[in-house]
Amino acid sequence: MSDAALPLPARSRPLATPAGGITTAAIAWRNLWRNKRRTWLTAGGIGFAGLLVIAINSLQTGTFEMMIDNTARFFAGHVQIQHPRYAADPRTEHAVADAAARLAALDARQDIDGAAPRAQAFALIQGVPAD
Repeated sequence: MSDAALPLPARSRPLATPAGGITTAAIAWRNLWRNKRRTWLTAGGIGFAGLLVIAINSLQTGTFEMMIDNTARFFAGHVQIQHPRYAADPRTEHAVADAAARLAALDARQDIDGAAPRAQAFALIQGVPAD
């Protein structure tokens, strides 16, 4: 057997690198088109999976925004103004001074949709059974 290389058929001639070798990309590209049905099926599967990921991500983002907005609307709101000592010691004595003037100033601003005074406190109620 001789060391001479066998000539390649014209159809399968390699794309040569400057060093004279075959690039991996050229081999991969040629391999893709050996079975066209498999190539298109794989490309379609990847495209469909990408479409599903985008759809689920946008559905999830919309759901999260709606949950945050509903929670803020029904509970404390997006922003709270409170006494500086209230977070460390939540007592009713630590109320905001002149709350009506602060509320009027917030209502006058154009970038605020609405403001409302809210009071939050804990209480214990006991009922005495009637005889």
